[in-house]
Amino acid sequence: MSSRHIQSFHIDVCVLEDLHAGSGLGGADIDALLALDREGRPTIRWSHLRGLLKQALLDRCDALEIAPEDDLVTLFGTPQTGPSQAFHRGALMGHSLRPAGAWGTPIVWASTARKPRTRVPKTESLRRVEYVPAGTKFSGCVRICGDGKSGDLVATLLRRVNRLGGDRRRGAGLVRLTASPSTMEPVVVQEDPKVGAPNSVGHRVLFRALDPVGLAATSEPGNVIRGHSHMSPATVHGMLVRWAMESGNTAFAQMLLDRRVVCGPAYPVPPQAMESPLGVLDVVPFPLSFQAGKPLPQHDGWPWWAMPAMPDGWIDTLPGSGQPDAQPRPEKLKRPGEHDYLVHTASGWMRFGCNPGQSMRNDAGTSQRGDGLKQNLRTVEEVPEDTGFLTRIVATDAPAEALLQPILRELQQSGHWLQAGRGGAPMVVQAHEEVVVKSASPSGTGDQPADSLTDTAVRIFVESDLILRAPDLRFHTRLDRATILALLEQASTAADDLMGLCNDLTSVEEVSEPTEIRGRNVATSGPRLPALAIRRGSEAMLYFNNPERAEQCRKILAAIARHGVGERSAEGHGRLRVDFAPTFNGPKRAVRTDGIHADEALLEDVSTWLGGKGMDPKLFTSTRWQSLRNAARANDPRTISQWFDQASREQKRLAAKGTAGAEALEAWLNQLKARVTEGHGVTGALRPELRLFLRMLGLLAARQVKSLRGADGPANPGVQP
Repeated sequence: MSSRHIQSFHIDVCVLEDLHAGSGLGGADIDALLALDREGRPTIRWSHLRGLLKQALLDRCDALEIAPEDDLVTLFGTPQTGPSQAFHRGALMGHSLRPAGAWGTPIVWASTARKPRTRVPKTESLRRVEYVPAGTKFSGCVRICGDGKSGDLVATLLRRVNRLGGDRRRGAGLVRLTASPSTMEPVVVQEDPKVGAPNSVGHRVLFRALDPVGLAATSEPGNVIRGHSHMSPATVHGMLVRWAMESGNTAFAQMLLDRRVVCGPAYPVPPQAMESPLGVLDVVPFPLSFQAGKPLPQHDGWPWWAMPAMPDGWIDTLPGSGQPDAQPRPEKLKRPGEHDYLVHTASGWMRFGCNPGQSMRNDAGTSQRGDGLKQNLRTVEEVPEDTGFLTRIVATDAPAEALLQPILRELQQSGHWLQAGRGGAPMVVQAHEEVVVKSASPSGTGDQPADSLTDTAVRIFVESDLILRAPDLRFHTRLDRATILALLEQASTAADDLMGLCNDLTSVEEVSEPTEIRGRNVATSGPRLPALAIRRGSEAMLYFNNPERAEQCRKILAAIARHGVGERSAEGHGRLRVDFAPTFNGPKRAVRTDGIHADEALLEDVSTWLGGKGMDPKLFTSTRWQSLRNAARANDPRTISQWFDQASREQKRLAAKGTAGAEALEAWLNQLKARVTEGHGVTGALRPELRLFLRMLGLLAARQVKSLRGADGPANPGVQP
């Protein structure tokens, strides 16, 4: 049992001077944009605050003339620069700072470089940077696991931080930071003697990410480090092992290392489904058999995803599924992506996509980079914050169950953090329950056989990647007949029963794909040799002559489906579902978690205003449209009103010259002005969705004018630019 405790600091930040916490990206006429969370609010990444605390430690040690090595290793850890060097993450944890309450509209500052010894600006040196206005408040949390000395040092470092963001040496980012300390007791749990034998199904645990989490999907990263949208069994297992060792629960850590507690993959749950009761919440990879027709080409110049939302029309392509086709099947079908999932809530199954977002990273700032160090710029794919991850954890014996159940309960109640992914993104246990079989379904998951299945058919769904060796030591990569017989043989089926099933199995129809399983070798700290596997979401339909043989096969597969089959089943691989054929709601395109669906609706609306209302953008110059875009960004009703006044005067001059379309332009401007008038918020400012609409309207109209000018000369000879 460990005597270490957790010191927590609740951080409140008040911005005194405009602050720029950038994302490394620019857009349109802004060269440096603010970093935003999934809800579009500005955020200060934890990696930035961590770097400032590290610099504060170095400055403090220089002033006191003491060596910083011990404190650096304790708080910030050491990176792994080679296979022989151990990796240490450090005891300091935290999550990004987010706005506390209302936050002001971002403002844009422009600056230029000057020619030497003159006040003349350099050509093409104009730079526009987005800032959070002064007065905005942020809040966050920092935790340190260790003794009281480490907590006092962190409190001292927090007091030394008085500026955040970029351009700190030029006066930007002045803040008032206050930290409120508190102490959390460590969760050190003993076996509960009241807990009996382990449940055959296990525990369902819902994690919630407090920060974007990077789940690297490759051992050979390039400029872009690709990431998974789910946590693999090894990631869940390592997250629990690290927490158990740091918190002093050595017995639980040893059980995990001995594989007496088996963790499964944790698939993502969208924020809108997090409030659903855990008893009805479920998530699986999107079945590969469900495919949809590809969108038809558009002849009006707009991309397909800007058109009105059409039904997905997902078709169960698994032969023999019995799904009737309401319409003729398209010649070409699109397969689901690797980031597509099915989530079950109280309203049924719903398809959603969890595409990781991209963020730029740099290992060291300019103040910490020596002569021999270079910039290490890279782009990392990360799952957004507040995403849930649902997994199933199983104990294999009674002592492991007696310790697993109280630990999961204490983690949920205490709010302690676990760390996952690159950088150790903090996670909390949002909900936890012991799985109870509520139906007599053979799979034990509450899934009833599909109505379309006959008594001589068995359907198999691969819930987690299946690693299965062939007799020649190669890997099975398809759910074909040989793979099915190998599964039955792995289930310790008697020779006579196996022979009878083999003879009675008439055919196997499958929709499956291969995939690679990678990882790291704990013993050597190096990369693990990849293994070929059958990808999660693969499905197969087994047909028998005798219904009794089909029922026998169903029971055999159901017995091994819960805990996995094949190689590395103790790591959560090879879990199956039997007769799993969900019907899900898919009236429109997938709801994605990175905000793309909102842009699709926005572009659809903009296309209607530019083309469907009799409006010809070339009546105005591109400068006029750009001024509309800038007025919307300023979020000032007076600026918007001035734009409409200028546009009305321009329209009257066009009408006096007899320009075709001037009358239609007047009606169009009146409709747009009425929409803007109705879209004012409580404070008189534009609503966010209306601002985006006007900005996109001005941008696309200006681009159309420029394209017409390049092809046919001046867009409007009667109006001077």
